[in-house]
Amino acid sequence: QKILLRSWRDWLLPAWGVASLLLILALAAFNLLLWQRFNTMDFFTTPGGLRAAPLLPTDAASRATGFVLVSADGEDGALIVDGLPPLAESQQYQLWLLRDGGKISGALFSTDEHNYGGARIRAPRSLLEYSAAEITIEPEGGSPQPTGVQVLSGPLHNP
Repeated sequence: QKILLRSWRDWLLPAWGVASLLLILALAAFNLLLWQRFNTMDFFTTPGGLRAAPLLPTDAASRATGFVLVSADGEDGALIVDGLPPLAESQQYQLWLLRDGGKISGALFSTDEHNYGGARIRAPRSLLEYSAAEITIEPEGGSPQPTGVQVLSGPLHNP
């Protein structure tokens, strides 16, 4: 019986070790996949269809963050920004909507004393038809086309 117990233990320990190793590898692979998914999850959509597209900072505003919010039908939109650098009184931020290589102004705004700001987006077409958004520093009152430094930008839908 002692020999039978020893042979059972000699078989069980390596099998348990292999099963444990396989479980650890499976969990590591699952964690890697989950981490990659969350790391690339840039766009959020609510159950009602509201979309939030992040805007990424440039070197000119490395601490800035922003989101473009778009209604389910694309007819309404809003912009929220935080951490943009303070501007001179003769300057404002301007949001540009990109479509087919062209850019149109979607909003003109300033930030408050905490570098936080927002604006309603106005566009002649559904916001779902625009591929990307950019924010630049422009003279007060805005420009017909971008002339200043770009501070935030990003696609408006998943590429």
